[in-house]
Amino acid sequence: MTNSTISQFKDELNSFFMLALLNMAFGALAMAFGIQYLTRAVLGLPLEQTAPVLRVLAGIIALIGFGLGLMWVISSAKVLKGITGIRREVRSRAGLVPDEMLTGWIVRMIAHYRENKKILPWMITTSRLGGCVFVALGVVTILQAIPAGQAGGPGIASVVPFIAAAINLAIGIATIAVSIGFHRYSAAWDRRLDESTQNEAILENILEQR
Repeated sequence: MTNSTISQFKDELNSFFMLALLNMAFGALAMAFGIQYLTRAVLGLPLEQTAPVLRVLAGIIALIGFGLGLMWVISSAKVLKGITGIRREVRSRAGLVPDEMLTGWIVRMIAHYRENKKILPWMITTSRLGGCVFVALGVVTILQAIPAGQAGGPGIASVVPFIAAAINLAIGIATIAVSIGFHRYSAAWDRRLDESTQNEAILENILEQR
């Protein structure tokens, strides 16, 4: 195998790994927001001054968010576990990679991709939405920080919101980039999956004829 083939495989593997990792993070955030509201309600801590109906609705949303977040973390962890094993082997291999070894890695990745093919579009969508949320938070933080900084004058306190905004923007842009990158790679994995399915069908026909 050429170095470009190995490099492309590593890029695809890292993109798959980051997509699963980000989805675990977003699932954990959904759980955290749900736990935060439910804990305040159970302990009798003061909540926002809203109507009882809205509080009940918020509690239901928080409970649903926690449940969905937990399910998403479990699903993403399953996807991540399969990738981590292959990625560990690839990263531990130094020097020339034999064709047989790279082929084995690709076959394992195709099997893992096939097993999780239905959930991957949802993971891509989650990453894009999560990235957009972080970008929006960054923009809102900047818009709020500009008048506050002008009113408060120079100082560390006026710089902190801009740093927070930059972090949110960086996370959002990186997350969107990962989702776009994996979406591009997924087209290649779909072709490989179709080819492997066709080869399996051909082999099955040959065996049936004997």
